[in-house]
Amino acid sequence: MGTLSALDPIGSLGRVECPTLVVHGEADPIPWEFGKFIADRIPGAKLIVIPGASHFPFVEDRAAFLQAIEDFRSA
Repeated sequence: MGTLSALDPIGSLGRVECPTLVVHGEADPIPWEFGKFIADRIPGAKLIVIPGASHFPFVEDRAAFLQAIEDFRSA
């Protein structure tokens, strides 16, 4: 873990240069505000919260997850 902290993953979010979609489940035990925290630090990122989904929205609501990706790619 010492190596991970040296990389400063949170501090490096502002250097992300590609289109970014942050997907978070509404019922995730990690508060959705953390997804917002990440999206707010990536230039131009978009946050989508999947209603009713927990930590694995790509499994729990596959249709909503895929629709979010499609909408993001089409924008």
